[in-house]
Amino acid sequence: MDFVRCFVAVEVPEEVKKKVVEIQKSFSPLFTGKSVEERNIHVTLAFFTKDERRGIPENKVFRAEKMLERTFEGVKRFRLELEGLTIIPNVLRPRVLLMNVSKGKKVLETMQKEIRIRLRVMGLTSLTNEPHLTLARTRFISSKDLFKKMVEQKSSERLGFEVDKVVFKKSVLTPEGPIYSNIRVYDLV
Repeated sequence: MDFVRCFVAVEVPEEVKKKVVEIQKSFSPLFTGKSVEERNIHVTLAFFTKDERRGIPENKVFRAEKMLERTFEGVKRFRLELEGLTIIPNVLRPRVLLMNVSKGKKVLETMQKEIRIRLRVMGLTSLTNEPHLTLARTRFISSKDLFKKMVEQKSSERLGFEVDKVVFKKSVLTPEGPIYSNIRVYDLV
């Protein structure tokens, strides 16, 4: 049985992506690892999975697509703001650098809850964290003190936009990085 890696995300407008890239560039001299490519920048809501796999059976993709249609039916557009940075798991062992959702978070959490409930009915689960935008995955930090100071300095940056759609995406892993494609776009009212 073939599995499809897929997830639900909020697309980030190009002008906001450019500002995200500026934030990423300020960190790049401080670590080795990989910043999220500009074309792949998004706010993550949920990864779909079955039996601890990072994907779902190919024959369930259409059902998931229809389930999401019901989930987002009638959902109104809303303002989303990104502000503050988080280091996962912590500043002593930084592995992932995230930008937090400060406004619109409750709407996204409600979407996540609805997705989890509907996936359970399908025999699937979702890997969800707090809604976030991943900036980079780190392997080595040259100076944890400088990295921490940069996090504190850049945490005051605020980026905002109107969310008018949610996207069901497919992810194909390649040696050069993931390639995302849209399975379906759900327009909000």
